[in-house]
Amino acid sequence: MQVNDFDDFLNGSESLAEKGRALYKYGFGAWISVQLRTGLTTEILEKIYSGYGQGNDPLTIHYSDPIASLTHWHKYVSGVKVGSIIEGADYECQTKILEFPFTVDEFNEAYAELEAEHNYHWKLNNSIYFTVKGPDQIVIGSTRWVMGAEFPDTGDPNDIKLTEGESIMRRISVMAGTLAADIDEGQRADIKGYPGYYVERDPLPEAI
Repeated sequence: MQVNDFDDFLNGSESLAEKGRALYKYGFGAWISVQLRTGLTTEILEKIYSGYGQGNDPLTIHYSDPIASLTHWHKYVSGVKVGSIIEGADYECQTKILEFPFTVDEFNEAYAELEAEHNYHWKLNNSIYFTVKGPDQIVIGSTRWVMGAEFPDTGDPNDIKLTEGESIMRRISVMAGTLAADIDEGQRADIKGYPGYYVERDPLPEAI
């Protein structure tokens, strides 16, 4: 399905504000804004922002801006932009820009790429990757531990790879995660109270 203009893109939503709230609420905290056509005269921009202050970039309207709930400027929109910040991290995902016309599949693909980038960097900034080994270097299990959470509450069962000794892994996982947070990648630390057991800090996953 082709999206020819901004009203096509809204697809039932009444405004940019409503569309933006829906994306933020049901997604991963993504934001959306629109890009107005270049070359708009000062007179047109004054009509668009009549009664409202213009931001640093008058050709961009964010879904949280005061005029986002209005519709008189829709005919001047040339495309949409979606992006996301990473909560608790000094990182902002690369903004995806789609100029009209584009297809629904193209938007969904850009949104999926944004979500994958967001999730990858969220994990990097909120997780410790480590492996627990027992006597004779037998691997007890490896996991991604979300700092502050109780194992195995990572939100993704695929992040948990237990091979044996699951009960031991569950008992000492938070302790092991804390130890892993204090050592460098590739280093190991003994787990107090469990002779012969130690934790190794694993490398971060490859970038997307």
